[in-house]
Amino acid sequence: METYESGHGWIILKKMNRKLPLTLLHVWTLVELKAKFLMDGIIPIDLSLDNAVLSENNDIVVIDYGMFSKGLDSPYFKNLI
Repeated sequence: METYESGHGWIILKKMNRKLPLTLLHVWTLVELKAKFLMDGIIPIDLSLDNAVLSENNDIVVIDYGMFSKGLDSPYFKNLI
């Protein structure tokens, strides 16, 4: 993935236009990806087909990880209590 610009807490990457098709393989791959994130202590709150695309090599790329959280002590979960 090509990075165009970055700063403290933000990055701008190459635009990805290849939507992730609704197939059993892609849904299952997202389920596996969610499990990997969770095992690393990252909670993918909003990981879905809408937040992922296919790269030129047909790899799944997460394009919106703003609703990912590192652990249950994040501000997102504190607001729910």
